Amino acid sequence: IGNDYETPEYYKQLANFIIQSNIDMMQLSILTPLPGTNLMEQLQEEDRLVYRKFPQDWDKYRFSYVVHLPHEIDERTIYIGDNYIKKRLYTFPAFPIRLFKSLFYLKSLEKIYAVYKFNQALKTSWQNAQYYDSYPKNFE
Repeated sequence: IGNDYETPEYYKQLANFIIQSNIDMMQLSILTPLPGTNLMEQLQEEDRLVYRKFPQDWDKYRFSYVVHLPHEIDERTIYIGDNYIKKRLYTFPAFPIRLFKSLFYLKSLEKIYAVYKFNQALKTSWQNAQYYDSYPKNFE
């Protein structure tokens, strides 16, 4: 997430889509331009990078920081959107329902355990993100 022109409504629809899609494991990250990519070149040309002092700023380029200036959306909305979607994915009722559906389709306790552990790791990673406690988990 974090593309130009995203809105709170977009994030709400995206969360609903992910949940309704019966996706077992979902890794959601904030748009991060990487060296050698067209996106990095474009954002550099448009002077839209927030962190430009390399190599000292590379620690911000880890998919959990807003490192560019998107059009028509602010950093706060992106962080709230990320918190909103992940809260929906990793809490009741979506999380246990997703595990139950995974068990039904995978028909294997070993596989469902792997799905559970991976989801727990993703949830923990989100809860350890620098923005987790700084931004709300819902849009007002």
